[in-house]
Amino acid sequence: MHTAKLTLSIPAPLIADAHRLSKKRGESISSMFARFVSATIHESDMDIAFPPLTRRALQLAMDAPPVPKEWDWRSERDNLLLGRTRADGVNSRRAPRATSG
Repeated sequence: MHTAKLTLSIPAPLIADAHRLSKKRGESISSMFARFVSATIHESDMDIAFPPLTRRALQLAMDAPPVPKEWDWRSERDNLLLGRTRADGVNSRRAPRATSG
């Protein structure tokens, strides 16, 4: 791929951080910047491709805590279908009721 020179003006501490990160990753600052721009463009393309409800669901999922490694969607599905109670005592078939207060 053809490359061209680009000059950026950024705060000095950020330049030092970029050098440290570059050394740690074994990757040039130019390569890191190119990957960042590419990922950002790809991310904005994805926003256009999804309908509003899907975009909102993805936003909510981004803020959710990570799923435990031992979690298995198959057993969760089976519990829901069979009406079993989860380990935390909540009936898998019904959503917890909202309390008014």
